Amino acid sequence: MCGFYLMKKYTFAARAFIFTLVLLFVISVFGLTI
Repeated sequence: MCGFYLMKKYTFAARAFIFTLVLLFVISVFGLTI
């Protein structure tokens, strides 16, 4: 149960990290286009 909770928390953190990375990439590409 504890391991499952930890994995869920890690998955959420990884998802948030990837989302931030993609957002920064999109902003940089958008800025270069303009």
